[in-house]
Amino acid sequence: MIKVLNVVEKPSVAKSVATILSRNQLRVREGRSRYNKIFEFNYSINGQQCHMLVTSVTGHLMEVDFEDRFRKWHSCDPADLYTAPVRKHVPEDKLDIKRTLEEEARKCHWLVLWLDCDREGENIAFEVMEVFKGIFMKQPKILLLLISGFQMQWTLGN
Repeated sequence: MIKVLNVVEKPSVAKSVATILSRNQLRVREGRSRYNKIFEFNYSINGQQCHMLVTSVTGHLMEVDFEDRFRKWHSCDPADLYTAPVRKHVPEDKLDIKRTLEEEARKCHWLVLWLDCDREGENIAFEVMEVFKGIFMKQPKILLLLISGFQMQWTLGN
């Protein structure tokens, strides 16, 4: 059976999506983050029986910061900030969410992202895809991206 990981932008919306799609016939289990539960149920997509896993992020998964030597107010000339290196990373308080996503993705064949159809939702989608990139590159899988009714299909492989 195909396993599908669904990632939603907010925990409350993940619960609603899972409840509606499963017709309230779902199993709930804890993820690593106590706020981001995992909802499981069987579902049919275009006649294909699937086991759905629905979980969430809590808004942005990553943040962008200057390197430490540029982060204090008087640590550098402000003009240096235009060329200062930045790093994009998952902050400490979101590591449990990242680990849950990585663990669940290893068991799944498809990924469906349920995010708002705006710049912020698009950015969050790319943050989530960045977490999955290494996992999905090892075994080619299909990545389904659903944003406000539009479907894009990508195949990630070696």
